[in-house]
Amino acid sequence: MSLILFGIFGFLYNMALSFGGKSFEGELPLTSIQGIEENNDKIYIGLGFYNRIQVYDLNGNYLNYIRTKNYSKDFNFTIDNQGQPIVNLIYLQKQKVENYIQKNGTEYYISQKLPLTINRVNEQGEESIIKQPLFMTLWAGAVNPWIIGVIGVFLFVLTNSVIISDVLGDNTPKNIKLKLLVSRIFR
Repeated sequence: MSLILFGIFGFLYNMALSFGGKSFEGELPLTSIQGIEENNDKIYIGLGFYNRIQVYDLNGNYLNYIRTKNYSKDFNFTIDNQGQPIVNLIYLQKQKVENYIQKNGTEYYISQKLPLTINRVNEQGEESIIKQPLFMTLWAGAVNPWIIGVIGVFLFVLTNSVIISDVLGDNTPKNIKLKLLVSRIFR
């Protein structure tokens, strides 16, 4: 039951964050990545679903975020010399970018999706720069919580299948069946 509630809560919370109904000051899961730009000794990662650009230091530590007005649409962005984003909406993105090559030759790419890990390659070599915990990866976006919720419903029905079939096979009225089912499952 807690898995079902976690999935439903995760979906609703992510939707509230996406539509701007809820504000969250901390780091959000890196999902729907729109671009990675290194500028002013910071790493900027655009998140399409959450309408924000998250800012990290060069060691991968989360600093803050900049709100965008992309309305959960795909976008390209650049960062000016004052650290402000210039955002351009993309209404039909043909292909997701996998490698983000910077003006100085440094390359950022997603090396692992579960848990999400972003690597940096430069003249000093390759290193994992941002590695989010597994729970953040599972919380990301609107789809993953629904998957968790559906798995929770499946497990709930599977573990209570004997009770469900027993009560539903009874010849009692429907309103009494529902009360009986709830009382037998949640006693």
